[in-house]
Amino acid sequence: MQKKKKKSTYYNQASVADLFIDQLVKNNVEAIYINSGTDTVPIQEAFVKRKSFKLKNPQLILCLDELVAGSAAHGHYLASNTPQAVIVHVDVGTLQLGGSLHNAQRGRAGILFFAGRAPYTVDQNMAGERSSPIHWIQEQLDQHGIVRNYTKWDYELTQAANINEAIQRSVQIASSFPQGPVYMSLPREILMQQFTQLPKSSKKYPSIMPPPPLAEEIELTAKKIAKAKKPIIITSFFGQNQNGIIGLKKLSEYLNIPVFSTGERINFPTDHNLFMGTNTSDIIDQADFILILDSTVPYIPSIKQPSKDAYIIQVDQDIVKKDIPIYGFTPDLAIQASSALFVDLLAKKIPKITKRRVQQRPITKKLLSQKEKRFAAVNKKLNKGILDAETFLFELGKEIDKSWVILDESVTNSQAVSNYMQLTTPGQLFKSGGSSLGWALGASLGMKIGNPNKNYLAIVGDGTFIYGCPTASLSAAKIHNAPFITIILNNGQHYASKRAMQTLFPDGLANQNQEWPATDIKPSLNYIELAKALGCHGIKITDLKKINAVFNEAKDYLKKNIPVVIDVQIPKK
Repeated sequence: MQKKKKKSTYYNQASVADLFIDQLVKNNVEAIYINSGTDTVPIQEAFVKRKSFKLKNPQLILCLDELVAGSAAHGHYLASNTPQAVIVHVDVGTLQLGGSLHNAQRGRAGILFFAGRAPYTVDQNMAGERSSPIHWIQEQLDQHGIVRNYTKWDYELTQAANINEAIQRSVQIASSFPQGPVYMSLPREILMQQFTQLPKSSKKYPSIMPPPPLAEEIELTAKKIAKAKKPIIITSFFGQNQNGIIGLKKLSEYLNIPVFSTGERINFPTDHNLFMGTNTSDIIDQADFILILDSTVPYIPSIKQPSKDAYIIQVDQDIVKKDIPIYGFTPDLAIQASSALFVDLLAKKIPKITKRRVQQRPITKKLLSQKEKRFAAVNKKLNKGILDAETFLFELGKEIDKSWVILDESVTNSQAVSNYMQLTTPGQLFKSGGSSLGWALGASLGMKIGNPNKNYLAIVGDGTFIYGCPTASLSAAKIHNAPFITIILNNGQHYASKRAMQTLFPDGLANQNQEWPATDIKPSLNYIELAKALGCHGIKITDLKKINAVFNEAKDYLKKNIPVVIDVQIPKK
């Protein structure tokens, strides 16, 4: 039986790579999503060394595409609310991260992105110096310039003694409000340096939370909202703090205020009669009071704007949006604070100002009527047995209980996910927050690893499925026992592009000729056979009546740790 090595011996012969992993563990990093290269091997050696000392290691998850690694860390962060690590190969691996950086930035996801850096030294008899032709061609003038637009902080580790401080600082910045990605490059020579004397350890850096709202801000909002005749609430990321949803529900019910949520999170129960969907364009110009809670784009000014007489209050942890060069939204009162705390305090204040609950408002009555018509139209199609995105998602919602988490990347069908699936549980629905498609498969992998007690369902289009690097995503899910279900709403086209062409050129030749170049995905791939080739299970749906049977079949395969792909054939629009 192998004798357990002394922990002190481990630190007596520690390298920078050893302390790198040590600091990740101390900062509660549960997983490293890696696509390795010649520059990352000191970290891989350190991983084996810690294992030999029986010291705790993060899970090391090989992702055979960097987009998958970045998306998986994003999903894991959403499941754990703790920054997770990604390690990629020098400049080329950084480039391959692609849109996962954009999604992490816009999705407010704390992710620690690490990349190797081509060795500096050529012939100095130094451990880790250049030993391959690639070490010349992979050195760039500014590797960090690739990511600087997308990260909150970037740093190159040039001094071995800074390793503890650098990791602490990266975690602090990634996890402080508004959360977001950070990037650190690690030269190979530095990673391989051995310590004769360990650098000083430091206390764990605290994460910085948003400030509380001022009492006068609560007072003013309470008076304005209580007097309003046609108020509405708009939100996108409010559900990031799941505890705040109870307060928002109380506030909206007490004052009978309709709530619009863009579906980035469960911000408000979508089966509630005051949930009015995701689209404010039909009503935004009729409201006399608008409360915007953690929403980057509450409405589209070029389509429809609030009335000039409307009073607008915007509350956000990141109220300035300094990383969006031109913003264009001008509230009457802008408040930088925790929206959850703001709503909780506001909900407690309102009953003191308004002695009785507000009965149904005309604006709420109008919106409820529109909502009822939408559901009536769906029920009419259901009675006819029509299978499309709306009817499928409505029926699918009946199969979903509180154990399920939905990752929505269905693009043009995203409104239908929020409007018809009737989701109620905080933390049950997530979108990337960005616009780089290919997120949901990798994110489902990371969420399952981060919280294996939940079931995960990625809803994507056929284009989005391909963007998600299914070979890398599904094979990793199979290997690491992290199964999830992927539903492909397969319309055989890039409808977002087609719809934009129809909108921008209503009288154009494309509309006249019904010709939509570079939008059809044809011939359609055999997604079922692709799934099977990766050791997954695949099912095709063409009949609305088979949803229950197919979903039960899929759940049986999940119990065997086998990922499932369901190809739902829906008509083109």
